[in-house]
Amino acid sequence: AFALDVSRDLLRAVTGTPTDTALAHRMTGADSLGIETRAQIPELPALLANLLLAYEDTAYKTNFEFIDHLRPEKNPARIRELDTKLVEALESGEITDAHLAAPETLDWVELDGFRFSSAADAEQRDSDPRISTYRERNPDGGVDLAMLKSDRLIALRSDGQVLAEWPVYRCLVYQLESEEYLYVLTGGQWFRVDLDYKNRIYARVAALERLTGLPDADAGTTERAYNETAAGVLGALCLDGKLIQDTGPDKMELCDILTPDGGLIHVKHRGSSSTLSHLFSQGVNSAERLLLDQDFRSKARSLAAGVDQAYSEVLPIDR
Repeated sequence: AFALDVSRDLLRAVTGTPTDTALAHRMTGADSLGIETRAQIPELPALLANLLLAYEDTAYKTNFEFIDHLRPEKNPARIRELDTKLVEALESGEITDAHLAAPETLDWVELDGFRFSSAADAEQRDSDPRISTYRERNPDGGVDLAMLKSDRLIALRSDGQVLAEWPVYRCLVYQLESEEYLYVLTGGQWFRVDLDYKNRIYARVAALERLTGLPDADAGTTERAYNETAAGVLGALCLDGKLIQDTGPDKMELCDILTPDGGLIHVKHRGSSSTLSHLFSQGVNSAERLLLDQDFRSKARSLAAGVDQAYSEVLPIDR
């Protein structure tokens, strides 16, 4: 109903006109509810009774069942406890469950790299923000909560201009598990996740079909070199770096490797979740353009044929 992407969006507040106008003419709220109504004082008890029935109704589970399992943590004492454990983990170097990611969608065409405001060399930049790099660039590897909230992760364009910047704390993704919940820090806010829900998600991911036959990558192997090697091993076509002119000035990479049966393989060097986000974004954008735009499909076929004529009809011209 709200066009929510449950893998990306969290329902923080809603304002609108209810389908049952007997409840109110307009409603807004999250933890608390505000309504606009013409009900008179004698009618308030009945109105409150109806609001309580709506509150207890479970019809929302049809589309928004995930809300029951993912809640912002609002207990100040628990948040302080979780922040303390986060700092302890970072100071001790136990960062397996911690990484950095840009907390919002970026234009990856414009992005050239990241740097930290705490870095001594302002020209230093990395293709992917790493928590280990942040620790190394602080004196003695020391980290405290105030530092995490004052230091900034800066996204840079190729000309050195700032594309975006955020407090490091807001960019941290960290999780720890208790007997009751999985606690996750993301976007600068702590959330608690039901363990049963967590286990269901893990099981769903584990059941996904995995691509076999890809070669291992040796240390220091570049993405381009790996894609060429992998394409050779799979008997596929390497399209890494070959762009299709999309609408206007935009260009899009169809995929890194095109298999003889029309499989689209996208490859990224393993890093933090920002790299993973870029990988997913690249795959989704390419797939959507192929599904929705016949002109894009035609250009994709021409691109593949230009590299190897044997692939001229691997991609369908019709959906």
